[in-house]
Amino acid sequence: MTIDLVCLDFDGVILDSLDTWVKIVQYAQANVGMGRRPVLEDFREVEDLSNYGFGRHLGIPCEVLSVWEDALKEAVRVVASEDRAFPGMCELVDLVAEHMSVCIVTSNFEEEVVRIFSRLQIP
Repeated sequence: MTIDLVCLDFDGVILDSLDTWVKIVQYAQANVGMGRRPVLEDFREVEDLSNYGFGRHLGIPCEVLSVWEDALKEAVRVVASEDRAFPGMCELVDLVAEHMSVCIVTSNFEEEVVRIFSRLQIP
């Protein structure tokens, strides 16, 4: 059996981003002004981690979920990020990429992923 492709998740596998995401959703919720203030435990409890699912988990009404998603995009751009890769992950991605194709899977915003890849020097 030959392996030609390896898929890795981005947030939580390559990138240690949980603390940053807590700050992002807190910033977005404060700007929307609806729902309750998110905490770290919400990331463990929520069943639907999509933007809409997380908004609903916080009690944001369905009719303003598009506003919530826009607030999240703004928060990603504004919140000062100290995202860091888990130890050894950048080197692992580089090593695997020498021998096969690598696919990074994420629901994160594309421009943010490109910025982080550049900063972490992930090809």
